[in-house]
Amino acid sequence: MVKETTHEESLVLNRSGSRGSSTGASDRDAPAPQTKQPAPQTKQPAPQTKKPSPQKKQPSPLPKERLLPEDTADEAISVYKILPEDKADGVTSKEIVPLTSTDQPSFASNDQQPSFASTDPSVPVSEPSLVVLDQTAPTASVRARSERTKKPAPTQISPYTAERRKLLRVGKYNPFPTLNRPKMKELADWLKTDPDYFTKEEDKPRTSPTWWYQKLRTSKAWLEDVHIDAWMNVLRQRYKENPQCFRSERMCFLDHNFTQSWREQYLVFKASSSDHNGLGKMLPSGAASLYDGSMPSFCQSNKKWGEDIDDIYAPLNLDNKHWVAIWISIPKRHIVVWDSIPSTTIPERWDEIMEPFLEMVPYLIVECGDQMHGLERYTYERLLKDVPTANNGYCGVYAAKYIECHALGVPFSPKDFARSNAKTMRDNMALVIWTELVDQHLKDNEDGGMFVGMYD
Repeated sequence: MVKETTHEESLVLNRSGSRGSSTGASDRDAPAPQTKQPAPQTKQPAPQTKKPSPQKKQPSPLPKERLLPEDTADEAISVYKILPEDKADGVTSKEIVPLTSTDQPSFASNDQQPSFASTDPSVPVSEPSLVVLDQTAPTASVRARSERTKKPAPTQISPYTAERRKLLRVGKYNPFPTLNRPKMKELADWLKTDPDYFTKEEDKPRTSPTWWYQKLRTSKAWLEDVHIDAWMNVLRQRYKENPQCFRSERMCFLDHNFTQSWREQYLVFKASSSDHNGLGKMLPSGAASLYDGSMPSFCQSNKKWGEDIDDIYAPLNLDNKHWVAIWISIPKRHIVVWDSIPSTTIPERWDEIMEPFLEMVPYLIVECGDQMHGLERYTYERLLKDVPTANNGYCGVYAAKYIECHALGVPFSPKDFARSNAKTMRDNMALVIWTELVDQHLKDNEDGGMFVGMYD
């Protein structure tokens, strides 16, 4: 009886596949049937563990469609777009199956949709990806690209359309960045496409990009009003798009037309009569539009002086020989002048230079609505201490950077304003204008007609 029992047990063990056909000497002992009898029960579930494996291949009947290049991996998973067998690029007899980065999902039926989101917050959610499975070689897999849309290289973007780049910063930006030499080479290559590239300097039109940018970049070259106004446009556009970069949200940037026309038309203002309240005088042309922020027309602020604006920045041209910068503080009733070359003008002349602004700025604010502001003259100072000086020919560059730094709340650092850094400041200004403004070299200040010739 012991031998027959051992023989039957051996047959059961062979069918389960867990042991070989031969047994040891201990299998012939009498207690063996009692100790080995539960063995078939523990091994019987083994065939069931391998049955679900064919279910992993059930997603194969999915329809075969081409995955378009612009579709991302996530879009392909959501709509189940598949590469066709006949047009796949170098891929045949393959199917795309949505998988997680850890394992392949198994479906209870063909109608069941895969789920990649875990309901347990403690379990990290892995990003799904697309895996191409070869039916002839199931073990081979290739992770599909998560982004299929190709972006053009910077050199493939048309230089005639400037790239509008927002600063997207929470704090201030650096007004003295390192020169981007690859970008500068792009500008130089673009200038070579100008039909007037080989024309003599004196014969080039003002709208020629070669004349416009080469004059801006040339050391000690006098900056024209179009260059200064272009930089004020840059500051106005940056301020409108990213006011958080600046030290206040109550400021505006004007161009040279404001200062030039107000000086030229001041005598008309002085000669005009006023009413019993001291009002009714003839203001410079365009003054009301400046007050309510509808001018300059580029990036209009639409803010009123005194009511919404506390600080006014503007460049000032002296006899087409020298550029300075002025800052008008309405709450302080005070004007500050930053002069990079103090020896250009004599101190006695500054009272006459600043008188139009000292009288007409408060008058405009009262005339246009703020009766509480008062008509008392403003004060001014020509700030010379802690103001870096420039060489001849760089006064326009320094005046523009004075305004930018003060508006950002950045001190005038002697290192940043070092004379050895003046050429880099020019090049960076050219790059910024070329990059952030659209075809600026083709545009004269379109507001100029509002300021001149009104009282001829």
